[in-house]
Amino acid sequence: MPQGDVKGESIAVSYKQAVQDCIAKVATIVAECRRNNQKYSDPYFDLDDMDYCLNSLSATSDISSSSDGSQDNTVTFDVTQKATSTGGPIFWGNVQPDSAQQDTASDPTPACAKRVGDIFDNPQFYVHRDAHVKDMRQGAEGDCWFISSLGCLCVDTQFPKLVEKLCPPEARDEKVGVYGFIFFRDGEWISEIIDDKLYINAPDYDDCDDDRRAVWDRSHSRLDPEVSREEYRKTFQSNSDALFYASCANPNETWVPLIEKAFAKAHGDYNAIDGGWPGYVHAKYC
Repeated sequence: MPQGDVKGESIAVSYKQAVQDCIAKVATIVAECRRNNQKYSDPYFDLDDMDYCLNSLSATSDISSSSDGSQDNTVTFDVTQKATSTGGPIFWGNVQPDSAQQDTASDPTPACAKRVGDIFDNPQFYVHRDAHVKDMRQGAEGDCWFISSLGCLCVDTQFPKLVEKLCPPEARDEKVGVYGFIFFRDGEWISEIIDDKLYINAPDYDDCDDDRRAVWDRSHSRLDPEVSREEYRKTFQSNSDALFYASCANPNETWVPLIEKAFAKAHGDYNAIDGGWPGYVHAKYC
């Protein structure tokens, strides 16, 4: 326990330290990636593994417990009307629809993850040198509170370029595919490092098995198969319109989806930032 009076510390002190740490982390990653001639892949937030990047470990539970601590052996019916149970004695008076399973199945999910260079024709972090409030578009994530907070940082005329304080230009290497960001969380500034993978709406041509693929094949049957695949990619998997979550209005700008991804990683997963309050975050960032 501290002895005597505890003196306060300027918030700028922890911010400067966080920026230095962020730049140092990125520099280390860039040096290692260039030495091995490869792009950076984040081992702690790999979007290819959707199970833990989209939802927390406690999002679902296979076995529920009743108030007295015993297992709740509720019988549910799936869409085929076949009885399923968690095990143990079955009490047929406690039969109910399997609504949780139906709700989960209806939630939209991204099709796959691709790198910035594979999505955008000419990717640029900022197209007009800095961030603008009109750059931002919300995606499938329920984080309008976060998008509006970023918008507040773009329109403050007294303190311009506040967004750049979260995205130090020295803390990213777009060729290597590594980006560093600064966030204020739990009373202090922290740094977060991500790679350049982003979720997109449409699956690859060979993985698409819905009506979209059937319609595409019928209308492009006279094309060479490789040409058809490339045209499919350009139509469904290219530039900002292909992204599942937040995107920029400009088809080649990337700062909004990347900072949203870093913010999701800082809180564990994308589901953790689904819902919130803009005033609370904006006050912290400013």
